[in-house]
Amino acid sequence: MDIKGIIGTRFLMHFLSTIDYKNKQLVLRQQREVMQKVFDSQLFSTQNKSIPFYLVESHLMFAHGSFNKRKPALYFIDTGLANGGFLSSKAILEQADVVMDWSKAVMGAGGGGMVKGLDVQINEVSLGSGDNSLTKHDVHGVVTEGDMAIFNGELGFKVDGLISHQFFRGHALSFDFKQMRLIIQ
Repeated sequence: MDIKGIIGTRFLMHFLSTIDYKNKQLVLRQQREVMQKVFDSQLFSTQNKSIPFYLVESHLMFAHGSFNKRKPALYFIDTGLANGGFLSSKAILEQADVVMDWSKAVMGAGGGGMVKGLDVQINEVSLGSGDNSLTKHDVHGVVTEGDMAIFNGELGFKVDGLISHQFFRGHALSFDFKQMRLIIQ
């Protein structure tokens, strides 16, 4: 696949944005009061999940979740992990009893260049809490040989993992930056 560019959070926050994985569309709505009302009436229902998120360093999105029955923690929401739904550090995955066979690791392109990575299977990943949570089983995960800075407390708080596009497949993921919530249809 030839990547032509990346659409990031700083661009999406100018709109009521939806990544519709099911219909393979990116929907950008103008941020006007009337559009917010239409957005709310279409997306706010008991069937959809409304999950609060935090914006850190102007563009990094974090929400509460858990994996493999671990205690709830903060998770980085980043839809750019190619073919993956979850990423975490070796130490955190070991604590969660995730099997890692490093003899099967491969080299691949990462955000900062080439990295050695390993595919792992995560039994259960949940984003949100209570009635406003989405849980997926048997999520394809990735672990890299060197830990990302976010897992080492570089931001000043603990982060247990990164939840990405494979987790959201089959849904539409909307970003409401005015009310700081993710809406999953």
